[in-house]
Amino acid sequence: MSSSEAGEALEPATGEPAQQWADEALKRLEVGEASSVVKEFLWAWETSGADKKSRCNTLRREALYFKRNQDAVAYDE
Repeated sequence: MSSSEAGEALEPATGEPAQQWADEALKRLEVGEASSVVKEFLWAWETSGADKKSRCNTLRREALYFKRNQDAVAYDE
């Protein structure tokens, strides 16, 4: 998934245009703030539906990806 696709999945929760979110998330990743990106995805996933079955799985998948790869995306290091 591209960062803009991730932004599109987040857009309903954040109200922020997808590309704008992607640009800002990349800046956070570049300074080692992957955990803030993970938190944002998890928050959006948790609020995207009444229960786990109705939530946006794209958001959960992205959160898990960045959580699992935090060391690899710590671009400042």
